[in-house]
Amino acid sequence: MHGTIKYELSETHARLLEAKRKIPADIAVEMGLVSRERDSIAFEYRRNGKLAYRKIMRVTYNSDGTREKSFFIEPKNATLFPFNLDCLNGWSRAQDVLVVVEGELDCASVRAAGEAFVISVPNGANRDKVGEGAIDPTNDGGFSWLWDGPRLLPEIARFERIILAVDNDHKGKILREELAVRLGKQRCWAVEYPENCKDANEVLVRHGEGALQDVLLNAKPLVPDKLVSFKDLPEMQEIIEYPIWPELAEHLRINIPELMIVVGQPGAGKSTWALNLVAQFAETYNMRGAVLQFEDQPRRNYEDLIRFRLRKIDKPTVSDRGHAELWVDDMFRTVMPATHLEEEEDYTFKWLRDAIWEAVKRHGAKWVLLDPWNEISHAWGIDDTETRYVNEALRQIKRMARAFDILVIIVAHPTKQAGKERDIESMSTYDVAGSAAFKNKTDHGIIVYRPEGSRETLIKIDKCKNHRTMGVPGIVRMLYDRNASEFRFAGKYVALVG
Repeated sequence: MHGTIKYELSETHARLLEAKRKIPADIAVEMGLVSRERDSIAFEYRRNGKLAYRKIMRVTYNSDGTREKSFFIEPKNATLFPFNLDCLNGWSRAQDVLVVVEGELDCASVRAAGEAFVISVPNGANRDKVGEGAIDPTNDGGFSWLWDGPRLLPEIARFERIILAVDNDHKGKILREELAVRLGKQRCWAVEYPENCKDANEVLVRHGEGALQDVLLNAKPLVPDKLVSFKDLPEMQEIIEYPIWPELAEHLRINIPELMIVVGQPGAGKSTWALNLVAQFAETYNMRGAVLQFEDQPRRNYEDLIRFRLRKIDKPTVSDRGHAELWVDDMFRTVMPATHLEEEEDYTFKWLRDAIWEAVKRHGAKWVLLDPWNEISHAWGIDDTETRYVNEALRQIKRMARAFDILVIIVAHPTKQAGKERDIESMSTYDVAGSAAFKNKTDHGIIVYRPEGSRETLIKIDKCKNHRTMGVPGIVRMLYDRNASEFRFAGKYVALVG
């Protein structure tokens, strides 16, 4: 700026900055704060030691005594770049941190708090909403000052960690987002100001240099850490164990959230056993749930649940049945069957996710029984496989179980090969049709098996993810009482020799 007037910081302004803004006069002078007129301070923008332009802050007073600030650039058409940019020429180490603020006085405040590398945006927060679409460095509107052709300014690009300490207001938050997108969110951190402070200077004025240092020190990454210290882990909620049948507690104790798979040959009784399990669960722990069952008639399930509720009454009366019906209606939800062809619904995986959401959010469900898995219309992309699809689907269901803190039970069929006559000891939940993920992803894996000609049903607890809280694998014998719609423990399984 040849031929321009040289300005200095007046004693009056120096005292005002120290008294009102807590910015030491020597730092103000070092950073290029000068007095232009009696009621205005100018910020000198220098690059490589040379003055490029000034930004003038003019203060005017209204008739009611209130102050108003206005800004303008001198010369008018100067090319903008960050305030205090020359401080970045001292960069030397990869661990050095850059602080970006919204205003020149905030920049001086951070410098007063001891940070060596701090710059301010030259034009404040000038957007009311976050931009859309791709960013073109050659035509980036209010952020052209960040770019050197198609790349970020080299002085800024070299920093691996950048703290965004912009204002804590609507426009400031938009500015933070816009800066992060351009600078790269992976290397950006954001500050949290103390209550009633919206920027760095207010922290300095109200709480001092130490508090501002703490604000910067405690900045949090915009992209959360994938790795944390053990002390930063959220406190684990106490694991509650839910035994269903007392005699099976050694092998089967439910922990919520949980994903359980129940598999068995056709006719082995897996659907009946799963329905009895949720009935026992609902009654013992007073937990509502949803039965998403497609192959059985809903009325049959309804009668089974009523008989289960009445099983301890020798001669139930009409009144007893009425109370049982009220209990079933209160504790269970099910799928409405289609009565006309046009009402038939396509049970897709999206339908399943929506049904789980409805069960939890509208009906207070703590468990969901899906029976069977193959009634859901599963579809995977041309470049995908059934194994990958099942793995992702079960991952999403487990995520929902954790998010909603519920038990999800899936009844599934075995593969055709596994469905052939086999002994219970050689059967595994790896035999589920579709993918080995059914064993790998689940917390409990149950096999239901009925030997030919036997009244007993063998229940194999094939997988318990946590032996300490869920039980240990094993096989038990159970008998189904049709009059009571109840499975009862019949004894331990003893393997036949020879």
